[in-house]
Amino acid sequence: MSSSSIPRTTDEAKELLRSLLDRLQDAETRLTITEQRLDSFFNWREETDDRIGDLKRENDELRQRLTALEARVNVVEGGKSTKDGKIRQIVAKAENLRKKDQGAVVLTARDIVGATGVSRRYAYDLIDDLPEKHHWVITRTEARDRQFGNVEIDANKQTKAIVVDCEALHSDPEAVNKFTTTREGEDQ
Repeated sequence: MSSSSIPRTTDEAKELLRSLLDRLQDAETRLTITEQRLDSFFNWREETDDRIGDLKRENDELRQRLTALEARVNVVEGGKSTKDGKIRQIVAKAENLRKKDQGAVVLTARDIVGATGVSRRYAYDLIDDLPEKHHWVITRTEARDRQFGNVEIDANKQTKAIVVDCEALHSDPEAVNKFTTTREGEDQ
């Protein structure tokens, strides 16, 4: 008997009813399985949302701890990890290399790496940036045009370098306070 035909006998009607009950039973089973899967999915989703919230809170806590630790390291290092701290170290290196009759000191990337502990690449970045930001740090080319006693300033040298004009540095009160004055607990 086809499903589109109308049963003509009681047996055909019983057979159609059994077939419909079997199909209904299969649909109920599939619906139950789908409900269980949906429940599992929503439970997983809720647990995942809770875990994401926990991870966000943990991340915030770790960031706060990192910030506090960085602040403590900065205090211990006397600010040497900041850019101003690096400049202070460069100025200290220039002061240490300066001879009595020199108005300026040439510092190469190697000198800057040695004084600050930065990478060579960062030392070159400082060589490029500092003359633009501080009037008492100049390029070799600029220094060649000035008189600095017996300082050898060869603008044609291939080695990148800066020239710290110590006289200009010491004539700038703000720079003296910021870059030459030792802070409490700081070694220069």
